[in-house]
Amino acid sequence: MRDLLAEKRRKRNSAVAGISWVQPTRYLPVMLLALGVWGNTLASSSVNDLTALGQQRIAANQQAQKTIEAIDDETDRMETRWLQQMKQLEGLKVYNRILLNQLDEQQREIAEINASIERAVDIERQVIPLIDRMITGLEQFIRLDVPFCR
Repeated sequence: MRDLLAEKRRKRNSAVAGISWVQPTRYLPVMLLALGVWGNTLASSSVNDLTALGQQRIAANQQAQKTIEAIDDETDRMETRWLQQMKQLEGLKVYNRILLNQLDEQQREIAEINASIERAVDIERQVIPLIDRMITGLEQFIRLDVPFCR
């Protein structure tokens, strides 16, 4: 019984709407055509919007890539400069070590020369008495020497 009542309600509602439940395929092509035209319009506008959005993203990504490449190039230049400066610093360290060794050697030589100068003063003081002793010794040798006779 419920099935009969439900069937009557359906018929009444479909009669009000002008659509028969018995032949729903009659209006299906018209509905599909309307949906297709409306959907195509929506799809084309959304495709255009999506295409424009995609192009904007591509342009933004290209600009970002250019920025990244510029930063990368600057980083490479800075790294190269840093490596050159580190190499120069190592060269200067070696040069300073060599100069320090030379300076130490020169200070040793200065100390030796100063010691020689102090000894030279002592030697100078002893030269005159040495010459005097040598002259005395020579005079004594001459006096004691026997001349050669022929």
